[in-house]
Amino acid sequence: LREGIRPSSFKKFNIRFSYGQNRIIIPHFDIAGRLVGIRMRALDEEDVKMGKYRPAQIGDKMYNHQLGFNLYGIYEHANAIRKTKRAIIVEGEKSVLLDDGYFGDYSVAVATCGSQLNRFQINLLVKKLGATEIILAYDKEYDNPFSPEGKAYRERLIQKCERYRGLANFYYVFDEHGLLNRKDAPCDKGKEVYEELLRRKIKI
Repeated sequence: LREGIRPSSFKKFNIRFSYGQNRIIIPHFDIAGRLVGIRMRALDEEDVKMGKYRPAQIGDKMYNHQLGFNLYGIYEHANAIRKTKRAIIVEGEKSVLLDDGYFGDYSVAVATCGSQLNRFQINLLVKKLGATEIILAYDKEYDNPFSPEGKAYRERLIQKCERYRGLANFYYVFDEHGLLNRKDAPCDKGKEVYEELLRRKIKI
C-alpha cells in the first residue's frame, strides 16, 4: 500500500498474507486461469538474505513452477491485451500490480519474474492473445545511460527485442533523462513518470 499498489489490485490478483511466515503470498495463474504456482515475498530481513522471492511451501508441498513457461498477470490482463493488441513486459509482480492500479481494465502488463525472456512467452502474447505491439519495460540497471554500463544494458534490451521482432512490433523503455533511480522499475515513480517513459519508448 505504501508503494502505491491499490486494494482493488490485491483482490484482482488474489494477493494474500501469511502471518505465520510474515510473507506476502502471490499466486500465479496461467492463461486459462489455472493455478500453476505460488510465490512468497519475504519481509523479515533474515529471510530476505536467503532470497526475497521463494516458492511457497504449505506442509510438505512446494508450490514452485517454471517461470519461463508463463507470464505473471497474463490471465488477469488477457482481455485488455486482446482488445488493445498491446502488451508491456515488466520484470516483477509488483510492477504488474502497480500498472493494474494505474490503468485498471486497460492494464496490459505481464511479468517474466526476472530478466529472461523466451519464445514461449512471446507466443503466449502474439499467438494466443493477438498482440502486435510489445514493449519491454525492465528495471533500470545503470546510473549514467551513456556510460559503458548503460550502453551495455541498452544493447541487451535491443538484442531481446531483435530476437523476436519478426513476430510483433517491439519497443523498449530506456531512461535517458534521470527519471528513475538505479534498480527502479519504470512504474515505481508513479503514473506520470511511467507514462512519460512509455511515451519515450524506442522502436526496434
